[in-house]
Amino acid sequence: MVRMEAHDWDERYRGATLLWTARPNQFLVEEVGGLDPGRALDLGTGEGRNAVWLAQQGWHVTAVDFSTVALERGAAIAQRSGVDVEWVQADLTQYRPPATAFDLVVILYLHLPPDARRSILDQAAMALRPGGRLLIVGHDLENLAAGHGGPQEPSVLYTPDAIAADLRGLTVARAQTVKHQVQTSEGVAAAYDALVLAVKPATEPASLATVTARWSGTPFQFDISGPRGQLVTVDEAPPLGLGRGMTPPELLLGALATCSAISAVSLLQKRRSTSRPRAIARSAPLWNSGRAARGSRQASRS
Repeated sequence: MVRMEAHDWDERYRGATLLWTARPNQFLVEEVGGLDPGRALDLGTGEGRNAVWLAQQGWHVTAVDFSTVALERGAAIAQRSGVDVEWVQADLTQYRPPATAFDLVVILYLHLPPDARRSILDQAAMALRPGGRLLIVGHDLENLAAGHGGPQEPSVLYTPDAIAADLRGLTVARAQTVKHQVQTSEGVAAAYDALVLAVKPATEPASLATVTARWSGTPFQFDISGPRGQLVTVDEAPPLGLGRGMTPPELLLGALATCSAISAVSLLQKRRSTSRPRAIARSAPLWNSGRAARGSRQASRS
């Protein structure tokens, strides 16, 4: 496959009033329409139709593309629509967005070789804030045989499973092939897209290696150490970790460690207290076993 460079796209955009429709992508509207606006990043924005729509919904949008002509056209549309968008000219394979800065990242119909695509997806994931969403839509491989339009090179087409597998550090909420209708010169035709929606976990998962429990010297009381160095005392009362900066997963892991430690201590104490009476019971005559058993229970309570 021969990759189109920026000047190729510039010439293509110059050859049409609008290369794509002015309407926002229907899947973007469906997935994002009900969200509270924040900061959004549109990677491969083209003429900016989706970036302008997001701005109209109240989002603060950064739109990136490597075609200067497309970005100029998008800026003109934004001005006519009365919205502000930050337009950035950059090659997405080299672009590095600020980390954990965006509540939403959208990648719509960006078709590149798999290695380049994976690199961009990694950057998109890093750009998300905890709790942020990544929406990816592109021509599905199924479209090659059964649908209308789109690239004809199989290696750049999407499948939901392949895209989902490339999303490191994100939780996939939706991954499926979606069918929709497109208007052509010959009428309405079917097209197949891959749609993947992923979310960045709101908190980093706790690590067993960084959550430990230490016996503090008082029976059934332990100090839990969190990954950021917090010390929380856990005993028979409810733990105070939430007020000291520890997350619920860290508290849970600490509680499990504490319970395991308490169980181990209790088991050792029980074995020590019952080992001698049990030896007496085994050596006593059969007719005296009841009395020996009573002595064993009394010893275990002492």
